[in-house]
Amino acid sequence: MLREALKKSYQTEKEKLKKMNRSEKVSYIWMYYKVPIFVILIVIAGTTGILWNIFHNQETVYSLAIVNETMNMERDTELSEQLEQYFGLDQKKEKIVVDSNYNISYQFDDTTNQAVRLDGKQSSDYSTYEKFFLNLAYDEINATVMPEGFLQYCDELEICFEDLRNTLSEETLRRYQERFCYQTDENGEEYPCGIYMDGTVFDAAWFAKDQAKEVIESYGKQVLVFTENMDTSQKNELLVQYVLEALMVA
Repeated sequence: MLREALKKSYQTEKEKLKKMNRSEKVSYIWMYYKVPIFVILIVIAGTTGILWNIFHNQETVYSLAIVNETMNMERDTELSEQLEQYFGLDQKKEKIVVDSNYNISYQFDDTTNQAVRLDGKQSSDYSTYEKFFLNLAYDEINATVMPEGFLQYCDELEICFEDLRNTLSEETLRRYQERFCYQTDENGEEYPCGIYMDGTVFDAAWFAKDQAKEVIESYGKQVLVFTENMDTSQKNELLVQYVLEALMVA
């Protein structure tokens, strides 16, 4: 019964369309079948999106945060791609995230009682402060380039970064030991926790070179640190090598 009804309906529609010209056919189909067409298109789009995610979804295998430098998404993307190639990743399946959207206020102007950025400008953006410390707490950040003053601020909050002796090779430790900066552990012992970025693209003398001297000085020295207790020693080693070889500008 249903089969006969469907067959009859099909034949009726076929006869109607045969008597119409191309323009009339398009108008007729659109008028009577636009809802089914939309449903089909939505199903196709959804299926395509699911398949794309299945076959093209990239796993983030390393993340570098850049705190209180000039936010530059184009630079971040370019550096991500360079690091992916240097790390030897399968770029169809794996990716590195470089994120400079961390403009964090952690100093206060006593005269105005307001938070200020390192360049002295007022800042009311608290969201990146939370973003950084939440990502750090949930191990979403593997490495960070930050001002030395912010490292000291983290130290005051009892946030410690990885002991370089636990994550870098003996050769790298010897080669760059003059660049090390230090934190104090819970036993009161100093340990190397960061590498100064002098002479690299992360040096304020480079990324803020078009600004006034006092602004450049206000950024302070930049330091590369690694998040504690993450199994990324090999990638940390590669990052240090790349930054202190390929990204030197002075």
